[in-house]
Amino acid sequence: MDKEIANLFREDLIFIEDGKKSEDILKKIGKKLFQKGLVTEQFIDGIIKREREYPTGLDLRIVDKEHLIPNVAIPHTESKYCKVKNIVVVKLKNEIIFNNMISPADKVKVKFLFIILNNEKEDQTNLLGSLMDFFTKKENLHTLSKLENPREIYNYIVKQK
Repeated sequence: MDKEIANLFREDLIFIEDGKKSEDILKKIGKKLFQKGLVTEQFIDGIIKREREYPTGLDLRIVDKEHLIPNVAIPHTESKYCKVKNIVVVKLKNEIIFNNMISPADKVKVKFLFIILNNEKEDQTNLLGSLMDFFTKKENLHTLSKLENPREIYNYIVKQK
């Protein structure tokens, strides 16, 4: 991952969580981010609303036909709800259903969330592009799915090129 994007990851913003629904996990992580002072009080409602209107589940079978790598979601919301520019990683203990980014009526079982916090009004295209490059290298998500703690996940992500 290029240095500019790698700098957006922080070890304290990598979580391993359990949840049953996408909304539940977004609320849980949103509360943690609010307590850290990284987002506004309206962040949770904003990210849930945006996820309903513009789903972010990514079916990675297009990259891995055997489906050995987990699917991801890339939730984000408007810059007015974010106080920083970071990428939050959430590894889910069990897959959670998200709607598909490409085909919103379809459901995708997701194992990782890469939540974009962007307090700048600029376009997020470069962030999304870098994340997509990371996801489409099968070994990256395959390795991440085996790692058990935030430090290992952080170290792996920031060392990828």
